[in-house]
Amino acid sequence: MVPVTSLPAPLRWDVSVTENGLPRFGYERALMYVDGELCWWTRANPLVDPGPGELSEGFAAVRSTLTGSQRAGLVFEALASCERSLHEADLLRGGAPAIRLLKVRAACVEAAMARLLYSASLADSCRPDVIGGQVLATTTP
Repeated sequence: MVPVTSLPAPLRWDVSVTENGLPRFGYERALMYVDGELCWWTRANPLVDPGPGELSEGFAAVRSTLTGSQRAGLVFEALASCERSLHEADLLRGGAPAIRLLKVRAACVEAAMARLLYSASLADSCRPDVIGGQVLATTTP
């Protein structure tokens, strides 16, 4: 793991760390991260003080724009899982802060996973040995 202080200034965040050196981020920072992931999907500006309900609706809209093989794939499932986690966090409004934080952190992971899976699927679709998401058998001369 790269120490935070050795990163360039734009990538350095002033984040407190846990006893084992992992970054600690709370509810607000987790919501900001999920909002950033939603901005990546929608190419829109970040929401002002987003709540889990607004973010859940945003990911539902993103999911509705997926087409064809994307709807049956892992990207669709990861976005659905993110939307579900945010919706559950919204239902817990006013109580169980630890569980709300857990749900929003899960949404962070699911949103990042959906983005990475989508990027990987785009990279695979550009490869000549991949058709319909399946790698063709190649022979070496």
